[in-house]
Amino acid sequence: MNPGPPVQLFPPSIANLSWGLLIFRVHIYSSLF
Repeated sequence: MNPGPPVQLFPPSIANLSWGLLIFRVHIYSSLF
């Protein structure tokens, strides 16, 4: 697994939340355009 941001600096829950928001944001942008 190759995580983009340094996950070791954050708890797993915060890292998963940030990844979820990032994927959600990209999904919205891809659906808009």
